[in-house]
Amino acid sequence: MRTAAHIMPQRGPLAFWRRPCGVRLFRHWGDCSRIAAACNVTPQAVSQWKRVPTHHVETVSRLLGITPDRLRPDLAQRKLMTASSMDPRDAATAQAQRDERLDQLTAELDAARLVAQQANVRTQSALTRLEEARLTYEQARSEYRAKRAAITRLHRQLRDAGLPIPDFDADPVQPEPSRSLPGSPAGIGGVKTTDQKSVDRTPSKLSPPRNS
Repeated sequence: MRTAAHIMPQRGPLAFWRRPCGVRLFRHWGDCSRIAAACNVTPQAVSQWKRVPTHHVETVSRLLGITPDRLRPDLAQRKLMTASSMDPRDAATAQAQRDERLDQLTAELDAARLVAQQANVRTQSALTRLEEARLTYEQARSEYRAKRAAITRLHRQLRDAGLPIPDFDADPVQPEPSRSLPGSPAGIGGVKTTDQKSVDRTPSKLSPPRNS
């Protein structure tokens, strides 16, 4: 195996490590040149085989010393019910592989059917919500149009009556708060009122008279 790996090209598109199918074939069957010479094909073609072609099964099975049913189990499964000369071990293996494949396909079919049913339920639910949202939108749109028509009609009536049309969109002007101190009486216009007692103060006894 190591000698064949050195013989095969190590670089380029035909490199040994670039052909995973050839690697598997090389590991299980040995050098591809032997199989290629027996099948009258090139080693590169053999290295690209994912499985042995049907017309080369007999040749490769004789070369490797195994039965064709073991080389290609899928072909053994096909002729399982019709062939009578199969080896009992190959027949049992083919039957087990067939049953396992059938169980796997049945499980995958059930899972796919369940996923499809769940997707159908989600689709129907989404369609129902879409119809409800569309109905709600149409109702709100009709109500908005009716209210706009009522506003236009009221504006026309106010205009015909010679009354001003109020502008509800404008911000109302807030009156400025009074600057009078808390607890003090405020006069007209926010001006503090004073009485006579607060203006005329009695002169102090210690101060001399002004006209002396």
